[in-house]
Amino acid sequence: AKMSQTIRFFASHLRTIGIQTPSFSLGGLMKQVQKCGVKTHSGCKKRFRVTSSGIIKKGRAGKSHNTGKHSRKIIRMKGNPNAIQVPKMDKKIRKMLSMKMF
Repeated sequence: AKMSQTIRFFASHLRTIGIQTPSFSLGGLMKQVQKCGVKTHSGCKKRFRVTSSGIIKKGRAGKSHNTGKHSRKIIRMKGNPNAIQVPKMDKKIRKMLSMKMF
């Protein structure tokens, strides 16, 4: 509603100045505005993935550098992805990935 009020205001303002505004249907314009969805958070795209069952997984930290002091077993374990356990965090990540809530 606020968007349509703004468009009407500017159209009337342009007409008072003497500039002709093109006739358009407000409903069609509002449909175009509503088409724009929520953009996916580009950082989340790189860090999280969703399995077919809906579980969000992330990579484990601590494998990029300074691994000489860790045992090979620890480095192998860090290679396996980790599931998100906290429900609030799960909800935030789904929102940033612009997924529908289950």
